[in-house]
Amino acid sequence: MQYQPDVVIVDRSGAAAAIVEMKALNGATVQTATRYLRNLLAHGAVPRARYVLLITPEMGYVWSDPAQVLRQAAPALTFPMNRIVGHYLPADRDRTPMRDLVLEPIVRQWLADLADGVAVDERVESSLSEIGFLNAVRGGLVNAQSPA
Repeated sequence: MQYQPDVVIVDRSGAAAAIVEMKALNGATVQTATRYLRNLLAHGAVPRARYVLLITPEMGYVWSDPAQVLRQAAPALTFPMNRIVGHYLPADRDRTPMRDLVLEPIVRQWLADLADGVAVDERVESSLSEIGFLNAVRGGLVNAQSPA
């Protein structure tokens, strides 16, 4: 079975700028996140993309290319998701651990907002800009992959 990412962000020219996985790995370490994503990518053809992201309810992890994940290299950037998640969730939300069904629409909307130039967490967007991610996805399309 070939690997299909949760989301592919296509840049203005139609090329894959980023592949994104979303998983409710609450309390995950960098090593756990790296191993999880590496195991996904190792079981099939790795899509060509400039960036690879794993987003959990607590943290975002960005690698500058899929080969780094396969080598189990540390991500180029990690960032907290609390302000981003809080932006899209009602304040009175139950604080039980987040599940994939809640996380996925939040992340898809946030990625679409990034592509459209909408700022949600300026510190995170500044870090994403520094590594070239924002420029790569700006004006692009966020495509959710349908399950096989």
